[in-house]
Amino acid sequence: MKVNYLKLFFKNPLPDGVDLTLFRVACTNLNPSPLIHHHEPEADQLRYQYPLIQFKRTTDNRPYIIAFHEGIEEVLKIVANPKKNIQLHAHRYNLEVANMGITPYNVQIWDNSFNYALTDWLALNQKNYQAYFNTIHLTDKIELLEKILTAHILSFAQGIGIHINQSLSVKLIKIVSQTQKKYKGVSLHSFRLQFATNISLPNYIGLGKSSALGFGVVQGLKNKYPQKNLSEIHDTNTMRIDE
Repeated sequence: MKVNYLKLFFKNPLPDGVDLTLFRVACTNLNPSPLIHHHEPEADQLRYQYPLIQFKRTTDNRPYIIAFHEGIEEVLKIVANPKKNIQLHAHRYNLEVANMGITPYNVQIWDNSFNYALTDWLALNQKNYQAYFNTIHLTDKIELLEKILTAHILSFAQGIGIHINQSLSVKLIKIVSQTQKKYKGVSLHSFRLQFATNISLPNYIGLGKSSALGFGVVQGLKNKYPQKNLSEIHDTNTMRIDE
Protein backbone atom coordinates (compact mmCIF):
# COMPACT_ATOMS: atom_id res chain seq x y z
CA MET A 1 0.00 0.00 0.00
CA LYS A 2 1.36 3.40 -0.96
CA VAL A 3 1.25 6.11 1.67
CA ASN A 4 2.26 9.74 1.41
CA TYR A 5 4.62 11.08 4.03
CA LEU A 6 5.98 14.56 4.46
CA LYS A 7 9.60 15.39 5.22
CA LEU A 8 10.29 18.94 6.39
CA PHE A 9 13.87 20.01 7.14
CA PHE A 10 14.64 23.34 8.77
CA LYS A 11 17.73 25.32 7.78
CA ASN A 12 19.02 26.50 11.15
CA PRO A 13 20.45 24.29 13.91
CA LEU A 14 18.82 24.36 17.32
CA PRO A 15 20.57 26.53 19.92
CA ASP A 16 22.74 24.75 22.49
CA GLY A 17 20.70 23.32 25.34
CA VAL A 18 17.43 23.25 23.38
CA ASP A 19 15.91 19.81 22.93
CA LEU A 20 13.15 18.53 20.66
CA THR A 21 10.57 18.66 23.44
CA LEU A 22 10.96 22.42 23.70
CA PHE A 23 10.99 22.79 19.92
CA ARG A 24 7.71 20.85 19.70
CA VAL A 25 6.14 23.05 22.38
CA ALA A 26 7.08 26.13 20.36
CA CYS A 27 5.55 24.59 17.21
CA THR A 28 2.40 23.75 19.21
CA ASN A 29 2.07 27.47 19.97
CA LEU A 30 1.77 28.01 16.21
CA ASN A 31 -0.72 25.17 15.77
CA PRO A 32 -2.17 23.58 18.95
CA SER A 33 -3.21 20.37 17.21
CA PRO A 34 -3.35 17.20 19.38
CA LEU A 35 -1.45 15.45 16.58
CA ILE A 36 1.49 17.78 17.30
CA HIS A 37 1.58 17.91 21.10
CA HIS A 38 0.40 14.27 21.34
CA HIS A 39 -2.05 14.83 24.18
CA GLU A 40 -5.79 14.25 24.28
CA PRO A 41 -7.41 17.71 24.13
CA GLU A 42 -9.88 17.26 27.00
CA ALA A 43 -8.22 14.90 29.48
CA ASP A 44 -4.65 16.24 29.00
CA GLN A 45 -3.44 12.66 28.71
CA LEU A 46 -0.93 11.19 26.31
CA ARG A 47 -2.22 9.81 23.04
CA TYR A 48 -1.17 6.17 22.78
CA GLN A 49 -1.65 5.84 19.03
CA TYR A 50 1.33 5.77 16.70
CA PRO A 51 2.45 9.41 16.26
CA LEU A 52 1.53 10.76 12.82
CA ILE A 53 3.80 13.77 13.43
CA GLN A 54 7.39 13.19 14.59
CA PHE A 55 10.11 15.67 15.52
CA LYS A 56 13.75 14.71 14.93
CA ARG A 57 17.14 16.31 14.36
CA THR A 58 20.04 15.75 12.02
CA THR A 59 23.61 15.03 13.09
CA ASP A 60 24.35 18.76 12.83
CA ASN A 61 21.42 19.53 15.16
CA ARG A 62 18.97 20.86 12.57
CA PRO A 63 15.37 19.92 13.42
CA TYR A 64 13.11 18.17 10.96
CA ILE A 65 9.58 16.80 10.98
CA ILE A 66 7.98 13.85 9.26
CA ALA A 67 4.23 13.34 9.05
CA PHE A 68 1.64 10.93 7.69
CA HIS A 69 -2.00 11.30 6.63
CA GLU A 70 -3.85 14.05 8.52
CA GLY A 71 -0.60 14.94 10.26
CA ILE A 72 0.67 16.40 6.97
CA GLU A 73 -1.99 19.10 6.95
CA GLU A 74 -1.23 20.05 10.55
CA VAL A 75 2.50 20.43 9.83
CA LEU A 76 1.76 22.57 6.77
CA LYS A 77 -0.22 24.90 9.03
CA ILE A 78 2.99 25.53 10.99
CA VAL A 79 4.82 26.45 7.80
CA ALA A 80 1.93 28.65 6.65
CA ASN A 81 1.88 30.59 9.93
CA PRO A 82 3.27 34.08 9.25
CA LYS A 83 5.16 34.00 12.54
CA LYS A 84 8.58 32.68 11.57
CA ASN A 85 10.50 33.47 14.76
CA ILE A 86 9.79 31.33 17.80
CA GLN A 87 11.05 31.58 21.35
CA LEU A 88 13.21 28.71 22.67
CA HIS A 89 14.06 29.66 26.26
CA ALA A 90 16.33 32.72 25.89
CA HIS A 91 16.86 32.11 22.18
CA ARG A 92 14.99 33.32 19.13
CA TYR A 93 14.81 30.70 16.41
CA ASN A 94 13.93 31.34 12.77
CA LEU A 95 11.73 28.65 11.20
CA GLU A 96 13.38 28.88 7.80
CA VAL A 97 12.68 25.79 5.70
CA ALA A 98 15.65 24.15 3.97
CA ASN A 99 13.58 21.66 1.97
CA MET A 100 10.18 20.06 2.16
CA GLY A 101 8.26 17.54 0.13
CA ILE A 102 5.68 14.77 0.15
CA THR A 103 6.95 11.36 -0.91
CA PRO A 104 4.76 8.37 -1.87
CA TYR A 105 6.15 5.17 -0.35
CA ASN A 106 4.98 1.59 -0.71
CA VAL A 107 4.84 -0.06 2.71
CA GLN A 108 4.29 -3.79 2.26
CA ILE A 109 5.69 -7.30 2.69
CA TRP A 110 8.08 -8.48 -0.05
CA ASP A 111 9.72 -11.77 -1.03
CA ASN A 112 13.17 -10.30 -0.26
CA SER A 113 14.61 -8.57 2.79
CA PHE A 114 15.82 -5.00 3.34
CA ASN A 115 18.53 -3.81 5.71
CA TYR A 116 18.00 -0.86 8.05
CA ALA A 117 19.83 1.07 10.73
CA LEU A 118 17.93 1.90 13.91
CA THR A 119 19.29 4.60 16.22
CA ASP A 120 18.37 5.60 19.77
CA TRP A 121 15.82 2.80 19.99
CA LEU A 122 14.12 2.63 23.41
CA ALA A 123 13.14 -1.02 23.19
CA LEU A 124 12.68 -1.86 26.85
CA ASN A 125 9.69 -1.10 29.03
CA GLN A 126 9.60 -1.90 32.72
CA LYS A 127 8.56 -5.51 32.13
CA ASN A 128 10.94 -6.52 29.34
CA TYR A 129 13.81 -4.52 30.89
CA GLN A 130 14.03 -7.13 33.63
CA ALA A 131 13.63 -9.95 31.12
CA TYR A 132 16.44 -8.62 28.95
CA PHE A 133 18.99 -8.08 31.71
CA ASN A 134 18.10 -11.28 33.52
CA THR A 135 18.72 -13.25 30.32
CA ILE A 136 22.16 -14.85 30.28
CA HIS A 137 22.57 -16.08 26.72
CA LEU A 138 23.12 -13.62 23.89
CA THR A 139 20.92 -15.61 21.51
CA ASP A 140 18.01 -15.28 23.93
CA LYS A 141 18.59 -11.52 24.24
CA ILE A 142 18.57 -11.19 20.44
CA GLU A 143 15.39 -13.23 20.17
CA LEU A 144 13.70 -10.96 22.71
CA LEU A 145 14.80 -7.81 20.86
CA GLU A 146 13.54 -9.25 17.56
CA LYS A 147 10.12 -9.87 19.11
CA ILE A 148 9.98 -6.34 20.48
CA LEU A 149 11.09 -4.83 17.16
CA THR A 150 8.48 -6.90 15.30
CA ALA A 151 5.79 -5.52 17.61
CA HIS A 152 7.02 -1.95 17.05
CA ILE A 153 6.97 -2.37 13.25
CA LEU A 154 3.44 -3.78 13.41
CA SER A 155 2.42 -0.82 15.58
CA PHE A 156 3.80 1.55 12.94
CA ALA A 157 1.92 -0.24 10.14
CA GLN A 158 -1.33 -0.26 12.09
CA GLY A 159 -0.85 3.41 13.01
CA ILE A 160 -0.71 4.49 9.36
CA GLY A 161 -3.63 2.26 8.40
CA ILE A 162 -1.84 -0.74 6.90
CA HIS A 163 -2.95 -4.26 7.80
CA ILE A 164 -0.18 -6.85 7.59
CA ASN A 165 -1.74 -10.18 6.63
CA GLN A 166 1.48 -11.93 5.63
CA SER A 167 4.36 -13.25 7.71
CA LEU A 168 6.64 -10.44 8.94
CA SER A 169 10.29 -11.44 9.28
CA VAL A 170 12.64 -9.40 11.50
CA LYS A 171 16.25 -10.40 12.14
CA LEU A 172 18.94 -8.47 13.95
CA ILE A 173 22.15 -8.09 11.95
CA LYS A 174 24.28 -6.31 14.50
CA ILE A 175 23.99 -4.47 17.81
CA VAL A 176 26.26 -1.49 17.19
CA SER A 177 26.08 0.03 20.66
CA GLN A 178 24.04 0.33 23.85
CA THR A 179 23.94 3.58 25.79
CA GLN A 180 21.93 5.47 28.39
CA LYS A 181 19.83 8.33 27.05
CA LYS A 182 18.22 11.06 29.11
CA TYR A 183 14.53 11.63 28.46
CA LYS A 184 12.53 13.96 30.71
CA GLY A 185 15.23 13.62 33.33
CA VAL A 186 15.11 9.82 33.31
CA SER A 187 17.98 7.63 32.09
CA LEU A 188 16.74 5.06 29.56
CA HIS A 189 18.55 2.17 27.90
CA SER A 190 19.02 2.86 24.20
CA PHE A 191 20.10 0.61 21.33
CA ARG A 192 21.82 1.42 18.06
CA LEU A 193 21.58 -1.56 15.72
CA GLN A 194 21.07 -2.92 12.24
CA PHE A 195 18.30 -5.29 11.23
CA ALA A 196 16.81 -7.02 8.20
CA THR A 197 13.11 -7.32 7.47
CA ASN A 198 10.86 -8.20 4.56
CA ILE A 199 8.75 -5.07 4.94
CA SER A 200 9.71 -1.84 3.18
CA LEU A 201 9.97 1.06 5.65
CA PRO A 202 10.26 4.79 4.87
CA ASN A 203 13.40 6.58 5.98
CA TYR A 204 13.30 8.54 9.25
CA ILE A 205 10.19 6.94 10.73
CA GLY A 206 10.30 6.33 14.46
CA LEU A 207 9.79 2.99 16.19
CA GLY A 208 9.18 2.30 19.86
CA LYS A 209 8.93 4.57 22.89
CA SER A 210 9.14 8.35 22.33
CA SER A 211 9.28 7.95 18.54
CA ALA A 212 7.52 11.33 18.27
CA LEU A 213 10.62 12.99 19.74
CA GLY A 214 13.58 11.62 17.84
CA PHE A 215 13.98 8.14 19.30
CA GLY A 216 14.03 4.90 17.31
CA VAL A 217 14.85 6.48 13.94
CA VAL A 218 14.98 4.10 10.96
CA GLN A 219 17.22 4.62 7.95
CA GLY A 220 17.67 2.28 5.02
CA LEU A 221 21.05 0.70 4.34
CA LYS A 222 22.28 -0.43 0.93
CA ASN A 223 20.01 -3.28 -0.07
CA LYS A 224 20.44 -6.00 -2.64
CA TYR A 225 17.06 -6.13 -4.27
CA PRO A 226 16.05 -6.00 -7.97
CA GLN A 227 15.95 -2.51 -9.43
CA LYS A 228 12.37 -3.04 -10.59
CA ASN A 229 11.32 -3.35 -6.95
CA LEU A 230 13.06 -0.10 -6.03
CA SER A 231 10.79 1.94 -8.26
CA GLU A 232 7.75 0.16 -6.87
CA ILE A 233 8.76 0.83 -3.27
CA HIS A 234 9.86 4.43 -3.41
CA ASP A 235 8.55 7.02 -5.83
CA THR A 236 11.60 9.21 -6.45
CA ASN A 237 9.43 11.99 -7.86
CA THR A 238 8.94 13.72 -4.54
CA MET A 239 6.39 16.50 -4.70
CA ARG A 240 8.17 19.61 -3.46
CA ILE A 241 6.15 22.25 -1.65
CA ASP A 242 6.88 25.93 -1.87
CA GLU A 243 6.49 28.03 1.24
